[in-house]
Amino acid sequence: MAALSRELDRSSPFGIYWQEMMKEQGLLQKIKVLFFKAFKYGIVGLSNTALTLSIIFVLRRILGFNLFFANGCGYAAGLANSFFWNRRWTFKAHDQGVFRQLVLFLAMWGLSYGIQLGSLYILESSSPWSEEITTLLAMICFTGVNFILNNFVTFRGQEKSGFMEVHNE
Repeated sequence: MAALSRELDRSSPFGIYWQEMMKEQGLLQKIKVLFFKAFKYGIVGLSNTALTLSIIFVLRRILGFNLFFANGCGYAAGLANSFFWNRRWTFKAHDQGVFRQLVLFLAMWGLSYGIQLGSLYILESSSPWSEEITTLLAMICFTGVNFILNNFVTFRGQEKSGFMEVHNE
């Protein structure tokens, strides 16, 4: 680590960032924080899935609503659940501007979904795998991209002791 640190140009933006990162906390601690956030993000994702499927099931099977209406309601509830819990629990950004975060959250969701659709198209058109496998791989792609975007864009620098803490002085 020290050799790499000396190799970096201290005047370049990355070199300055590297030096600051190494000073503030050890790299292993930052990685541990990032993985812990990813774990919490996964738990929120599982709760989103359970909520989404439950709402779709109740609206469709019990109340008899149209499949697409039920699906839209389920996904809207899952998205709202995701924003609430990721904002408050995963990224601990509940004392910041909620409107800005919501707009960014929706934009990052849309970008992640577009990347997911692109990866699904590529996998479906060029791989020998089944539709179920390519769908699962595309969902994993969505989850990873969406976590990264929310961590580094939507909720960036809003958690003290976060991986990418930004000091606004």
